Amino acid sequence: MTVALRTTYEVDDHYTDIRFVLSEEARERLIDSMVEQRIEAMRAQHERRLARLDEEVQSRAFQLIGRLALSDPQRRRIRERQEWTTANGETALLMLQEVRTLGSYHLFLYDIRNDGTEPLRVGDASLRVLDPDGAETELETANTPPAPIPPGEIGRGVLVATSDQAIGRDRLRFSLFSGGETVEVKW
Repeated sequence: MTVALRTTYEVDDHYTDIRFVLSEEARERLIDSMVEQRIEAMRAQHERRLARLDEEVQSRAFQLIGRLALSDPQRRRIRERQEWTTANGETALLMLQEVRTLGSYHLFLYDIRNDGTEPLRVGDASLRVLDPDGAETELETANTPPAPIPPGEIGRGVLVATSDQAIGRDRLRFSLFSGGETVEVKW
């Protein structure tokens, strides 16, 4: 079938009842094709937005790092230690050294000495505020644990908190999770 279309200004030459009749199968193919085109367009748009978001996040992170690098950290010594026996019966020592405050970030630096004969893997850590009435509040934190610590060596990690409850309080509990074991330091 061939269709020829032309334009005219004569009202008598206009046909307003043109219908396209498609079989059910052709109609379904056309709908599926249009849906796929729309999905692909949305996927491409989503990917572009994610790429722009990644660039924006990286740019803002660099700016934050720059601002923090220009400031001098406030330091507060902690000097708390806790020795523990690992799941395989060896000993290790957790040493909480100090808190460095950069802007609204509080960095809890900790060292772990592996006194065992096997590499020691450290998992996550948490920080809780202990209220005088015994209630505990877990603070939102991010932990960067040390890589597996070889025998006889010391690894350094840092726990970052943004809550002002992390400083200026005398009752805090730092918990470290390693191989199914939990090591806690209170001060």
